[in-house]
Amino acid sequence: MSSRSLRLPTLLSLGLAAAACGDGDDIIVDAADDANLRIDAVPPPAGCDWAEGGEAHNDTSAEDTRLQAGASSVVFCGSLEARAPDEDGIIDNDAYSIEITEAGEYLLRLTIDDGEVDSFPGLDILDSFGDFYGGGYFAGGHAVAVASLDVGTYAFEAYTVGDAAPAAALSYHLSIEVDDRAARCGIAGASDFTEAGDGGDNRGNDVVAVTFSPDYSTTLTTTDDDPEATGLTATATDLVLAGSSANLTDGDDEYLDRDTYLIEVAAGTNQLDLRLAWDGDTADLDFLLFPVPGKGEEPFDFGGGLEVSNEDDEFASIAVEPGMYWLWIGAYGGSGGLPKPYDVLICPSTFTP
Repeated sequence: MSSRSLRLPTLLSLGLAAAACGDGDDIIVDAADDANLRIDAVPPPAGCDWAEGGEAHNDTSAEDTRLQAGASSVVFCGSLEARAPDEDGIIDNDAYSIEITEAGEYLLRLTIDDGEVDSFPGLDILDSFGDFYGGGYFAGGHAVAVASLDVGTYAFEAYTVGDAAPAAALSYHLSIEVDDRAARCGIAGASDFTEAGDGGDNRGNDVVAVTFSPDYSTTLTTTDDDPEATGLTATATDLVLAGSSANLTDGDDEYLDRDTYLIEVAAGTNQLDLRLAWDGDTADLDFLLFPVPGKGEEPFDFGGGLEVSNEDDEFASIAVEPGMYWLWIGAYGGSGGLPKPYDVLICPSTFTP
């Protein structure tokens, strides 16, 4: 299943608008064509299936690992180098090929082994045409993402971005495994908060406008609207938000109705699994998670469910720090069957790297 956009922007808070990794259809090179680039596998350390060995080229062509994920998990180990960022703000990018042998849902993680993290790491996965399938930013000691993958070859990547060379290289573990989303964040129960502040024009809680053309951007709305003050804190207990995407046709971005909810992430919680669900197959609802921006700052999204789909749920796993967040839900332009009731299941957890 493809993403709404080819790639979420890389750390707009730094003023960087470039992709984190090598674009184009050459990120994965056929084994026959890659023979002259392939580096003999470095013996991996304990707990790793592959050790980085292609630093000379793995920023643009994935290391030809010939490893398979499906029946078993795969762990890559490497180092994100401490060097000056390029003109796009990319410090280092390490790409590895991975063969998916069973179609399904996969969980991706990036953990840093030791040392101070003074750059901005992240992970993503691309298909053989260079199209983005999922990714996540580093927060709370790790980066996490989920992806629905068909059988085929993909590039799995770790990267760092920033505005200056970091003090030291970062050694990492990059893993992919079959996911069980239902076990981690299943079906919503009774609502803990119901949308109440949309107002008569259904614009009272919009807060953020989202566009994809000519570039992906997230900006504060110009109207005087506010997020729903839910009073909810994400800690050890699952939470449920309930709302309705109104029957609007005059959105000033690429969405119709937009609803925003204020939630707090408690100390000790570093991951949110989020499931947005609705009935029917005519509406196309998406969600994003934004740390509440400071005064004068534009919102920067940590990720979410932006899949091109009219299916009855969107799912995302997002690494977070403690603090205040906006959970944003929008009905993508062209959605039918509005108004459309929905609920969002928020499953907080603590991942120990």
